Amino acid sequence: MRRAMILAIAAYVPVAVLVLGFHRLGLPGVWVALGLWLGARAFLLGRRWQAQFSRPGQPRLQSDVSAGACAALHRRGSRGLR
Repeated sequence: MRRAMILAIAAYVPVAVLVLGFHRLGLPGVWVALGLWLGARAFLLGRRWQAQFSRPGQPRLQSDVSAGACAALHRRGSRGLR
């Protein structure tokens, strides 16, 4: 996660410097810079998460296992709790 934060800051810094240099960009410029930082961070961490869980033989998420168990019960004709 440390590498993703450093790379995300690299997306933030140019816009932040522009806001400091051109004051008329003001608060919207700050929000754009923060949005770029959050977007870059989400993209990088999403790639990391996808790579970790898309490998064969890796443990699956609990929600995936639960969904598989629910599908198996449904195929057997169980109506579940209603």
